[in-house]
Amino acid sequence: CGLAEFADSLVVRPFLMLVLPKFFGFKSGMIVASLTADVLFYVTMWLVSWLTRKWQTRKNASVVRDTCILHKTKTKQAKSRTALLNRFSSKGYLKARGLS
Repeated sequence: CGLAEFADSLVVRPFLMLVLPKFFGFKSGMIVASLTADVLFYVTMWLVSWLTRKWQTRKNASVVRDTCILHKTKTKQAKSRTALLNRFSSKGYLKARGLS
């Protein structure tokens, strides 16, 4: 992900490489800084991909839900239209008007 790489390259990794060697010594500090930066990078990548997947799933679910609602509405309309035609045709209304 571009944002995670950008933050890792320009902010997190340089900051950790400057600060942690002062606390742990040069060699140990560089190793700890590198490992910490890697962990932060991969956690950020995982979080971004998880949120993206969750957002896409929710978006797809709403499309499916809207399609189902539309289908149910059309089905109800078709059933009511058929019921209306049956009611009027049974009373001879459509036949008298020459519509059937």
